[in-house]
Amino acid sequence: MATVGSLLFTRLTTFAGLSAVGARVYPVRAKQGAAAPYVVYLTAGSAGRESKMAADTKIERSRIQVDVVSKSFDEIELLGQGVKNALNRWETSAGVPQIETTFFLGERDDWDAERGPDDLLRRILEFQLVVRTA
Repeated sequence: MATVGSLLFTRLTTFAGLSAVGARVYPVRAKQGAAAPYVVYLTAGSAGRESKMAADTKIERSRIQVDVVSKSFDEIELLGQGVKNALNRWETSAGVPQIETTFFLGERDDWDAERGPDDLLRRILEFQLVVRTA
C-alpha cells in the first residue's frame, strides 16, 4: 500500500527538474555523509481530517517541509524552483492515499553551520497537501 511519504519520494526522485539530485531524496533526515545536492522532506504539521455536519470526511490536510541542500546558492535556487514545479498543484489520479492537490505556502533560506568548513546552504519550502485517505 502506498503512503504519502512514498508518493512524495517517487515524485521528487522522478521529476525532470530535479535530475541533479537523483535518488538523494531522504525522509526526515539525510544519511550521514550524504553528497550534496540532496533533498529532505518531512511533515511540518497536520490539521487532521475535515469535518462536515458532525462527521469526519476522508480528506486530511497536512503541511510538509522540503529542504533543498547544496554548497551553491545558485543550485539551491534552481533546485528550489524544481521542487516548486514538482509539487505545486500536484495531484495523483488514483489510489489510496490520493493527493487531491498541493499548495506552495512559502520558502526561506538557511545554512548548516554544524558541517564546519563544508557549510551547506539550505532552501526550506513549505507546502500544504490535501489528501483523500479512503
